[in-house]
Amino acid sequence: MLVLFELTVCKQRQKNMEQLRMMRRPPYPIYVYRQGRWTRILTNNLLPGDICSVIRGEDVATFGFSDYGSGRGQDGRNIIRTAGHEVLVPCDLLLLRGGCVVNEAMLTGESVPNVKQSISEALAVDPSLAGVELNIGDGRHMAVHANNLIMGGTNVLQHSYPDDERGSQKYTVYTIPKPPDKGCIATVLRTGYGTSQ
Repeated sequence: MLVLFELTVCKQRQKNMEQLRMMRRPPYPIYVYRQGRWTRILTNNLLPGDICSVIRGEDVATFGFSDYGSGRGQDGRNIIRTAGHEVLVPCDLLLLRGGCVVNEAMLTGESVPNVKQSISEALAVDPSLAGVELNIGDGRHMAVHANNLIMGGTNVLQHSYPDDERGSQKYTVYTIPKPPDKGCIATVLRTGYGTSQ
């Protein structure tokens, strides 16, 4: 009797884990600047410190990643591409160049989207921010840079990569070429369970 009870408990746990796995958003292709060039990888392969291109959700599904497409990705997992599928930011990012409008309702409950600007533009407007440490483990210091951070689990509604950003040359990232998808350039701060989502 006890063995039968344990078997049903184990079966129920397996069923619950499978349901949780099905709720997970599938990884999608993203441009990452590695080894001096832009390459496409899946979002589940992002690492802290990676420099990536951020585009709005609708553009991810329609940009034409023909070597991934719908079907299977590099690691053999299924990738689903459907029109209208909400694509969320996969990790916490610091904007280096460009700007975007982000819906953070999932995290904050605010119904009004937030405008995010690059750190180089913020430093050009207020050079005193250069002395503020960005400690990703401490929420107090991150609040100073809240307008430069895109949190994981949010939705990018609009993005822009300005050809002529008004930021100071001292703080602007010029060594990184424009991404092929014309997205904003950002660096990965946290991935996985460490993100704000």
